[in-house]
Amino acid sequence: MRRFVFLRLLLLLWHVTTSSALPPIEVHGYKFFDNNTGEEFVVRGIDYYPRPNYGDLNHNSLDLFSNQYRHIWERDVVYLQNLKVNVVRLYAVNASQNHDDFMHAMEKAGIYVIVALAHDCPTCAITRDAVPDCYPPELKLQGQRVIRAFRQYNNTLAFSAGNEVNHFAPPNQPEWNAPCQKKFIRDMRKYMVACPGRHIPIGLVSADNERENLAQYYNCYEQDDYDRAEWYGINTYVSCDGAAKTYSDAPGFKLLEESFARLNYSIPVLLTEFGCLSDSFPTIDGYEGQRNFLQGKWLLEEPSLREQFSGGIAFEYSIERENAGQYPFKTFNKQGYGVGYFSPELCDDINVTCEYNPMPSYKALRNVYAESQNVTTIRIEDFQIAASRSGSSHCPTRFDRIDSFVWKADQTPDLVCAAEDETSASIGHQQSVIARETGFTKLSGGNVALVVSSLLILGIGVYYKRWRHETPITSNNGDEDAGPDDSVPFLSLQGFKDNYNSIA
Repeated sequence: MRRFVFLRLLLLLWHVTTSSALPPIEVHGYKFFDNNTGEEFVVRGIDYYPRPNYGDLNHNSLDLFSNQYRHIWERDVVYLQNLKVNVVRLYAVNASQNHDDFMHAMEKAGIYVIVALAHDCPTCAITRDAVPDCYPPELKLQGQRVIRAFRQYNNTLAFSAGNEVNHFAPPNQPEWNAPCQKKFIRDMRKYMVACPGRHIPIGLVSADNERENLAQYYNCYEQDDYDRAEWYGINTYVSCDGAAKTYSDAPGFKLLEESFARLNYSIPVLLTEFGCLSDSFPTIDGYEGQRNFLQGKWLLEEPSLREQFSGGIAFEYSIERENAGQYPFKTFNKQGYGVGYFSPELCDDINVTCEYNPMPSYKALRNVYAESQNVTTIRIEDFQIAASRSGSSHCPTRFDRIDSFVWKADQTPDLVCAAEDETSASIGHQQSVIARETGFTKLSGGNVALVVSSLLILGIGVYYKRWRHETPITSNNGDEDAGPDDSVPFLSLQGFKDNYNSIA
């Protein structure tokens, strides 16, 4: 019946224009805060790369989060929700692909996303070359494309300008390529400010060596504030004793806390990979070395750790068969990091669909995150930045100033700022839903409210006419017996739609 179709459209339009998006998260001092409520935002995350066991997609750093691979990530949404995470971290994306569906699915699930600006290709990331050649000019454009593509989403929590580039330097020589990473951060921050749109913090992730030197270096400035990261991530695997039951039994975590306390660090710090493996963890349901993730409990609940860190991201969602030993991964393996695995053994998510199988460590992490959801936080109006943590760090002298080099990237023009940077993804998503369901093909973000208001008035008018005349509500196409006034253009949905699209 057409009246029920029309009523459905009205309800749909009302829903897509009034449904609440996740509020943006902003940095204030050394903490994250909810932009709407002012509540502190503490990260409970998982590193997410759903690499299948076999086939063409069984490779590192593919973008499996675009609309094209919906059948992969959509399968995992319920498992991510059940895990009680509020953040997933992506290691690589292809900015030329559409990620609307993934980002909106994450938003609906209450999940924010940390997005990598670099990619795993020869000129898409900081390289193993010495400074300044370790910063290829193509990387500058790669990063700007990702910013343009993901800036529109409310649930983009942060951008990461690099992952463990210190592993690409000779041992104990982070100065080999760290200035390239710092220059890339500077270029991305300046591009963010130059283009209109929501400000999203840009940081980086380091491997846990040269801990204090690197942390200081990326929080110091030589020219101006753009030289600094806006958040700092560290991939750290400490306190691997499965017998440890309390924070006092975890000396590695205590040393980590003390390191950052000494630095008086003034930007948020995340443990972007945590959860080391050890065969000292118990065998559960036939799976050896199942982590209890008490590290996550300490990180989220111990007051002294909470003072230094804004949460953490467990490594990782799924075991990578390529690295983790014999399927189905019941025997302990030093690379078996996933809290679940895919089956069957040769699933490729092209011809053979992969199914996710949570392991006992998944349940342990879920319990830790569930128990930590209601930890006491601070409101932004009550947060007083400690005087000792209000400025930048001191630049270690071992690193050369970035303005002492000639950078090829400086000869590469910036990408033009995208107009869509000024339009929120929620409006864009509303446009596509409304266009698909109603046929308003030329709907612009600024006219969503106009069309919805007009359709609501149209609906009220039509139903008032029905109440007065007790006639069926139809269009004027002869499908049913039209009422006496159905030819009035204002009361014709098709007429209103055609007229709108013809002049828009």
